[in-house]
Amino acid sequence: ICLPNGMPKCGECPVHFICQGYHKGIVSSIPFKAKKKPRRIEEKTIFVIDYHDRIALRQRPNEGLLSNLWEFPHVEGHLSDEECDEEMKKWNMTIQKIIPLNKSKHIFTHLEWHMVGYYILIDPLPKDAEFIWATKKEIQQQYAIPSAFKEYLQYLLGREGRI
Repeated sequence: ICLPNGMPKCGECPVHFICQGYHKGIVSSIPFKAKKKPRRIEEKTIFVIDYHDRIALRQRPNEGLLSNLWEFPHVEGHLSDEECDEEMKKWNMTIQKIIPLNKSKHIFTHLEWHMVGYYILIDPLPKDAEFIWATKKEIQQQYAIPSAFKEYLQYLLGREGRI
C-alpha cells in the first residue's frame, strides 16, 4: 500500500487515520531514498604480456576485490607507449613489439575501472619475473580470470579464433 516508487494507496489503507505522513500531506515524498554515493573511478593500464605464446598472469591477494582470481598484470593510471616501456623495464622485460588495445570499462557496485590495454611481445624471458606464464589453452581451462578483464581475454583468445 505504501509504495516507494509510486503514489501510495492511502484510500485502501486500513490505518491511514493514524499515519503521520497522510496527516502531514507528505505521502508522495516518503519513504525517502538516500542518493547512492558516486562510484570511485580507478584508471588502470592492463598488460597482455606474451613470451613465445605464454602469457603473464598473477594471482590477486587472498582478501579484497576479486580475491584469489588470476589477472593480467596492470598498474594504476593510463600509460602511454613510452611509459609502458619504462614499466616493462622495472619488471626486467624487453619489449619486442607493443600493440595498443581497446579501452574497456568494468563497473563494480562501488567502483569503476577505466582501462587501457597493451599487447606486448617480450624477449627474453626475465629471470626474476613475479608472474606465472600460461598458454592460452591453460588460461581457458585452469585459470579463473575475472570478467573485468573480458575485453583483453577476448583479444588474446580471439587471436586464435576462440573465445
